[in-house]
Amino acid sequence: MGGVTQAPKDTLGQLLLALHVSGGTASRAELTDQLGVGRSVMGYLLGELAERSLIQIDRNGRRTEGGRPSHQVMLASDAPTVVAAQIQPDTFTVATVGLGGHILSRSTLPLSDPRPIEALDELVSLMTSHVRDGVLGFGVAVPSPVRSADGYAPAALHL
Repeated sequence: MGGVTQAPKDTLGQLLLALHVSGGTASRAELTDQLGVGRSVMGYLLGELAERSLIQIDRNGRRTEGGRPSHQVMLASDAPTVVAAQIQPDTFTVATVGLGGHILSRSTLPLSDPRPIEALDELVSLMTSHVRDGVLGFGVAVPSPVRSADGYAPAALHL
């Protein structure tokens, strides 16, 4: 009956999101407060993420207002990434983005052929050049308002 109290299923995701939104680093105490979990649960969650090589923990920490210094938790530099693209009227910009919003690489390519199939081939080639181990997915920015109900983009001028 002893042991670690189980956290809700999505708590690992919430913890990663909290680190992502914080810019990639936060103290263990800050994360514990944000998620509203106990110290033992936070220790378990951090252990899970460290075992998956998603975070690093600096056990030296920093002293706040008395008590023990809180460990600093950082997203791992080799954590999974995404490849993101933005379409402009005359260029494509593609970036590899890590957790925490850190841009690891970025390229801009002038659009050499305005025909849709050829332009798409150029975009795919540029996005492919940004693929590295640990890429979780791809995203393309649509320069238009998007209706949330059905995802319709009424003014996708550059697509």
